[in-house]
Amino acid sequence: MAAIARTFRRIEVREATQLVDAFTKLFADVWGAKVLAAVFGAIVGYLFPEESMRVAALATFGMIVLDMITGIAASAVSGHAISSAKFSRTLTKMLAFGSLIIVAAVVPKHVIGAGIAAGISVNLVLSVILLNESISIAENAEKMGYGFPWMRKWLKERVRITAASVSSDAQEEPKS
Repeated sequence: MAAIARTFRRIEVREATQLVDAFTKLFADVWGAKVLAAVFGAIVGYLFPEESMRVAALATFGMIVLDMITGIAASAVSGHAISSAKFSRTLTKMLAFGSLIIVAAVVPKHVIGAGIAAGISVNLVLSVILLNESISIAENAEKMGYGFPWMRKWLKERVRITAASVSSDAQEEPKS
């Protein structure tokens, strides 16, 4: 058993080294990749100045990708064909979620009086998207035969409670 573990470690180290070498060569040879990475890093640093926000945004993106993967797996298991319209909806959803996150991050920086809500608005948008994607992943797991109806019900209840709390906060008038 120990020999098998050592073999897997050697394979993992070799593959990781090859991946690092490939990225090193890519960034050494292709100046466009350097520019793209710098622009992406600058945008992410501007939109998410705190480390916790960057991690939450990365987790949100990961959940969207995981939802897409589980959706493809669910359609393969159930025998339904994956149409370009479904894939187009996924890309539209990613664009819409990305736009919401960008608006939530940029508006508090540039609208007078909204600066106090900078972290709250981004975290709220990311939380709602994470809950939405969690529900979708649970539904895809059910389609594949892994029953999580309790989880889906619990997540939907969390969304309902969050929406009720946000709407009640919005309805309260500020006292002057």
